[in-house]
Amino acid sequence: MKEEADNKDLPNNLFYLGKICPRKHDYQNTGKALRYKSNFDCKECSILLRGQRKNSRARIFPNKNAPQPEGILVPDNHYLGLLCKREHDYMQTGYSLRNSRRTCIVCISLKSRGTQAKERIERWKKAKPDYMSQYLQAYYQTNKQTIIQKSKEYQKTAKGKACKAISRHKRRARMAIAPRVPYTASELVAHFQSFKNECVYCGTKENLTADHVIPIAEGGYDALSNILPCCLSCNCSKQDRDYLEWYSQSPHFYFHRLAKIADFLRSRKDTEGINP
Repeated sequence: MKEEADNKDLPNNLFYLGKICPRKHDYQNTGKALRYKSNFDCKECSILLRGQRKNSRARIFPNKNAPQPEGILVPDNHYLGLLCKREHDYMQTGYSLRNSRRTCIVCISLKSRGTQAKERIERWKKAKPDYMSQYLQAYYQTNKQTIIQKSKEYQKTAKGKACKAISRHKRRARMAIAPRVPYTASELVAHFQSFKNECVYCGTKENLTADHVIPIAEGGYDALSNILPCCLSCNCSKQDRDYLEWYSQSPHFYFHRLAKIADFLRSRKDTEGINP
């Protein structure tokens, strides 16, 4: 009954008494704001915004759902919206400045800068197509000894050895027209670490190599699901023979290790997408 009595005192049927607005426009000391039924905006706020649009190129918070801290001016045709994915905060308000298309203007600026940079690089490459090759050759000749020394040091590390092994495996797979699932040197190092950097056949930790359990020459594939850490001695002894046939005759034969190899092949066979 009270709400019906309040609605009778309204100017016309275009308005209703709703929750008080952030600017605290109280309609006739009712504790509520006079709002439009069409868009739920406060009437006093709408009048204030229309006056600011006429008198200034800046307007305050055109989005009705945006917060309204005092003293913050928003450029024309923009509003304060939720923080964007990159969290671009506009004047420490906790919100991002967005245009009429609801896009953060800082994100647009960064995107345009990146596009312009790519275009400049492409134009520079077309203008000087031979510059980089000449620069790299000159740099190598100047720092030849340093580069060779760093290369030797890198090849002694676990990752360097893995890179060398991967390049060798790529060539073998390409020559044999064998299927291959790409893997990185870091993945190969982690793969060996999961086996405690031990030979799966004899248990030694010296001179480890990557052994294809099913040889590439016999239809195997180059992927982590077909590679196990193996010492150089066992790898040279195994060669291209089937691992079951070879390991059953090996002096290092141990049933527990054979079961571990079989479990690994069974669990990893389907994950690489290639069946042996």
